[in-house]
Amino acid sequence: MLHSSSIVSSFSMSAWSRAVVRSSPGSRRSAAGLLVGLAVPPIGAAAAVGLVAYFLGAVLTVVWARWYSHIGYPLPYLVLAVASLGLFVAS
Repeated sequence: MLHSSSIVSSFSMSAWSRAVVRSSPGSRRSAAGLLVGLAVPPIGAAAAVGLVAYFLGAVLTVVWARWYSHIGYPLPYLVLAVASLGLFVAS
C-alpha cells in the first residue's frame, strides 16, 4: 500500500499544479469572486452564495452515498463558505 507522502513525492511539481488547477473550476471562480468582492460587495456576496451551494451539494452527496467517513472532507469548507457569506451579509 502506498502512503500519501510517496504518492505526492512521485508527482512532479508541474503535474501536481495541473492536478490542482483542474480540480474544480466552479469553486476556483467563486474564490476569485470573493477576492473581487472585497472591492465590489455584490459580487462577493454572489460568490459566497455559490460556494455555500457548491459545498452543501458536496456534503449532501456524501450523506446520500452513505459514505459518512468522508464527511470531514467537504464539511470544513462548507463552514468557511458559510462564514464568508455571513461576513458579507453583516458588512
